[in-house]
Amino acid sequence: MLITKFWWVILLFLVLSGVLSYGRSVNERELRALRETPRAAKFSFSGEADLSNDSYILYLTKKFDIQKNDVLNKYVVGEGLYSTLDNALEKCHQLDLVAIEKTSRHNQQELRNLAQRKAGMQRVLLLLGVSLIAILACKYLLLPF
Repeated sequence: MLITKFWWVILLFLVLSGVLSYGRSVNERELRALRETPRAAKFSFSGEADLSNDSYILYLTKKFDIQKNDVLNKYVVGEGLYSTLDNALEKCHQLDLVAIEKTSRHNQQELRNLAQRKAGMQRVLLLLGVSLIAILACKYLLLPF
């Protein structure tokens, strides 16, 4: 008897809890994905990104597969030829800095998008909560039996 009288309250509660749990799971998945390192990145470097740092030079050499072409007596980076190793390393350093900046901008944009979706979800929950309170107020305060 009581359930048939208040079915809409139970339904609204179920909808609210479903929206809440969906919003939490989406936020957690997206935050986890942003924190994880990309699987495509084979090489990583932690330290000072300076061409005087030997470990950074080795990192660049492996990441960009710098090869010495003995026939042309030049260094090969991708499709480019460089007369000295320093020139090839400088080009790789510039490419690496651009890639890091691009990844950083992408992560910042994703965090902004996530914050906007979270704010939207909060607005929806607030609207549903206010609707529930308004329905209850109308039902029991303004229109008593």
